[in-house]
Amino acid sequence: MSNSNPIENFQNSVKKPQSSIFWNILSIILAIVIFLILSYLYFWQINLLNSLGRYFNFSKETLIDNNIFSNHFGTDFLIGMTIYLKTSVDFGILIGTIMSRYPGFKNRVAIENGTALGNALGTMTVLTIWFFFKEVNWLLAIMVFLASLVLFRLAADGLEHIHQVNSENNVENNVENLENSSESDLKNNSENVYDNPENKINLKVKLTTINKNRTKNKVPEFLLIWTNEIEKWLNVPMQFINPILDKIMPNLKVGNIKNLSFWGILSSSFVIPFILGLDDFAGYVPLFSVVNVFGFGIGVFFGHCLLNILLFISPTRTIAVVKNPFISFFGSLIFIFLALFGFWEVIKILTH
Repeated sequence: MSNSNPIENFQNSVKKPQSSIFWNILSIILAIVIFLILSYLYFWQINLLNSLGRYFNFSKETLIDNNIFSNHFGTDFLIGMTIYLKTSVDFGILIGTIMSRYPGFKNRVAIENGTALGNALGTMTVLTIWFFFKEVNWLLAIMVFLASLVLFRLAADGLEHIHQVNSENNVENNVENLENSSESDLKNNSENVYDNPENKINLKVKLTTINKNRTKNKVPEFLLIWTNEIEKWLNVPMQFINPILDKIMPNLKVGNIKNLSFWGILSSSFVIPFILGLDDFAGYVPLFSVVNVFGFGIGVFFGHCLLNILLFISPTRTIAVVKNPFISFFGSLIFIFLALFGFWEVIKILTH
């Protein structure tokens, strides 16, 4: 019975012809084409929403400016792309997991199409709900309130990622200590598998493989202290927030992806990003009072396109970057600020 390791599978896949420069370039072109198509659909979705808004005599403030040449488009685009990349840890891990288990260009096509379509549809769904809720103050207040709760969860997730990276580093240190152990030290431990030379060799080979593929994000002591202090404060509202969000948002796991066909990969690549797209984009709703959703949404789409491209070029380094503890920490602070800003927006909406 052979042991299956996603990292080892991916290492084997990059040695095959499908992962040559030609296929990488083709994958990049495909990611860009998908981004352009989804951006075009997003543009026409906003046109449709604006047409419906005019038909139902919505206020001018409700209508969305989708002029790509407006002065603020570039700023909104950069904000959308930056915030998306900050929240892309889940996407990065998901895509990396599916890539490692299903190498080859055909599967890349399924992964790229599925994740991009799922993320885009989740974004468009939230935009549609927000557009109509804007006309009813109490509905908009509920949506912004829930969005603020989501932002608190995103902040908590970011802090949790810091602890995960720190745990990985601790495991890595244990691996290095074991690899540096002398054979006499290993033999002296008569109660474990090291007594068997074959087991010892196999174990050291596996540990070396794991060690080479672990992210090298060191977590400074001061950052762990700050993280723990913020978590102490954040744990209080999260005791009330988590039960609410658990009822309306599923807890997604990516570890149970079984053997799938092309269409199965496409479906799995779509469903989870769709829910994550709903989750993340819903959390951005408080921002919609200060940024234009057209440029912001295009930035989110491009952020996903960029993440796809970087994952296909260098998955290990890309995941290491999106899991960087400093990025997670400062991103969590931003999400807490936006959540508090969202609560202030709710008060303004209800007292307007």
